[in-house]
Amino acid sequence: MIPAATTHHPRPRLFRLAAHVTLPPVSSSKASAPVIPVAADLPVTAVMLGKVRDEVLHRLDQSRKEASADSKMIDAKLDGMAARIDGMAAQVDRMEALMEAQNARNKVALDACMSMISRVNQIEAQVSQVDDTVRSLAASRPASG
Repeated sequence: MIPAATTHHPRPRLFRLAAHVTLPPVSSSKASAPVIPVAADLPVTAVMLGKVRDEVLHRLDQSRKEASADSKMIDAKLDGMAARIDGMAAQVDRMEALMEAQNARNKVALDACMSMISRVNQIEAQVSQVDDTVRSLAASRPASG
């Protein structure tokens, strides 16, 4: 924070914003509307400037505090999202482990099925061979009669 000016004068000095500005004459007629000078036409004292400066500095401090609070809120939300992402990553890892285990069981089941199919093919070949043998024996046997 910038320190305020510490010089004191016995009477406040007047600063003019524009040297060429003069106040409009005040009319004595009651019928005319009062003339309200614009801000550029009014003199400014050092005390007034100090108050404006203090108000601006106060507003800046307030804005910094609000920005800091907003930043902390955003950080908290990001931390929460990071925790959720970590939880999701853990769930994905668990699902990966379950899928690998299932894949291993599937391989065992597939090997068992292939082994059974191979055995069924062998049995069918043997049955076919026995069938051919029975037919050839039946064909070579004389007809009884």
